Amino acid sequence: MAAAIYISVLGFALGVLFETFTNASIFLLVFILLIAVAIAAGMHICFRVRSRSDVSEREGAKRFAENKYAFLPLVCLFLLLFFLGALRYQTYSKTPDPILSDAKGKIEITGVISQDPDVRQDKQLITFRALSVNGKKLSGENNILISAGLFPKRSYGDELAVYGNIVSPRNFSDDATGETFDYVSYLQKDRTYFVMYMPQTNIIATNKGNPIMSVLLFIKHAFEDSVGRNISEPNASLISAIVVGARHGVPQDILDMLRKVGTIHIVILSGYAITIVAESVRKFFSRFGFRTSLVLASVSIILFALMTGASAMVVRASIMALFAFLSHALSRRHDAVRALAFTVFLMILWNPMILVFDVSFQVSVLAVAGLIFISPIFEKKFTKISSKFGFREIFISTLSAQIAVLPYLLYVTGSLSLFSVPANLLVLPILPLTMLFGLLSGAIGFISPILAFPFSAVAYFLTSYELFVAKIFSAIPFSSIIVPFPFWAVAIVYAAMIFFIARLRNSSRRLPS
Repeated sequence: MAAAIYISVLGFALGVLFETFTNASIFLLVFILLIAVAIAAGMHICFRVRSRSDVSEREGAKRFAENKYAFLPLVCLFLLLFFLGALRYQTYSKTPDPILSDAKGKIEITGVISQDPDVRQDKQLITFRALSVNGKKLSGENNILISAGLFPKRSYGDELAVYGNIVSPRNFSDDATGETFDYVSYLQKDRTYFVMYMPQTNIIATNKGNPIMSVLLFIKHAFEDSVGRNISEPNASLISAIVVGARHGVPQDILDMLRKVGTIHIVILSGYAITIVAESVRKFFSRFGFRTSLVLASVSIILFALMTGASAMVVRASIMALFAFLSHALSRRHDAVRALAFTVFLMILWNPMILVFDVSFQVSVLAVAGLIFISPIFEKKFTKISSKFGFREIFISTLSAQIAVLPYLLYVTGSLSLFSVPANLLVLPILPLTMLFGLLSGAIGFISPILAFPFSAVAYFLTSYELFVAKIFSAIPFSSIIVPFPFWAVAIVYAAMIFFIARLRNSSRRLPS
């Protein structure tokens, strides 16, 4: 059963990869499907022949499974899912409506803001779903990324009339590594096909978005405002980023500093943060009974993921948390490997382009794989490290995740943070407290800033400590160095990593108990 699950997910993922890089015709995909059908037909005939001879059909199947052709059902399953993966990528819309793509010069576009605007220090980045161009209705999902001034402020659900020129996005190169970033495909994965710079925008109506989403974003913005009234900058923006993923107010120099020392994940709602949230809400609702608490906690996680923007990293962590809740509800042992496999399958089924063009999804999956496969090895090696305050667990999980993602991050960014592990060891133990007191500061601040003062003071102190750690390590010469890392080196490193992990796991199983 487990082998069938992993083969299915692998086949589907490889089918998506194959179609991404080859853009194969439907005839080749049908040929692959026919091979799978032929194998299945051959196995069926084999079973029928055996059942008509000297053994029953069940016994024939059992003997077939025990002989050298037992791999054929898995091959058939792999080819079938490979076909479905490639077909899913083909059917995922990657082209805009011709009415929009053929529009020239200054045009009038009407539509709705489909996501919470990303407010930067000097502009707003607005994801705008175009509904009509010059009075002509569009079909399908046609998103445009609008770069607008800070004022007037725009909100999710605003219906706008936009006047200006649409421009096709362009790929760009990283100055440090020289690598080209496929910005076109990165936007295209979310069906964003064009960009507009400083167009004229006139509001037609408000509250045209999803009502539930509008309420969630209202709560998020109210929380940010409450924290901003209670705590001074830049700590207030850092708390909003840590608690609800609103990092738009964090100054760029602080983001660069956190990135330099490898602690940028604390402001992008990593899987670690989602795990803290999931466990906290489960404990909070535990007073309502076992099953009821799991249902309420699951709903809370879904709403929280939507409120924070539902990035690939957040969605991945949320789905895995939901699988853990489901295992508890069914009184079954939670299998993290199967949960990760199902999560990857569901996410690339929903949007197959994230497999190649979403770095956050790729890094998130690699980090979890490191926690699953590398952590158990380190737990046996680092037995002498103290477990007080969760130090040993944090050390092992940090080191495992860093090892798992490092080769790919070097390939993508070309930057190696030499003090990432010690910086995370100093920051991660207090991250749950930062989230707790930051949440209490914002929530109680709705009632009274005076009542929220003790919690705000603690939250301010904790974030000041986290910034101090980042500042100290980033000030060390060569704390971050440029390391060009080609893709072939990534492949070799991961192949060696898989080989050694498999060897160590197999050797540990052969040891006598």
